[in-house]
Amino acid sequence: MTKVIVHPGICGFDAFIEAINSDGVVKLQIKSECEDVKKLAEILTEVSLKDLMEPLNQNKVYKTATKCISHSACPIVCAIIKAVEVELGLALEKDVTIKFDHYPRGK
Repeated sequence: MTKVIVHPGICGFDAFIEAINSDGVVKLQIKSECEDVKKLAEILTEVSLKDLMEPLNQNKVYKTATKCISHSACPIVCAIIKAVEVELGLALEKDVTIKFDHYPRGK
């Protein structure tokens, strides 16, 4: 089982993702207080290797998220894909970070 916690930023709606490989199909459990993510969790319950290999604009995770997530920069969608990759043995567990440079603008 792969578990991921996402702290998405200013919205404050953390997400908790569990991915379990079942013969090449990863079963997903996604929990969040975000209404958009709740909708996504209801629809996106499993992802296969084939789903991940599709081009970005045809990828099942992104296509499903397009119907549910109203904020295009939501990092939870990417985190779902990362969790599935790890669970399928396609990637190693490694934290991902986005940090803002707090130097004064223009430098």
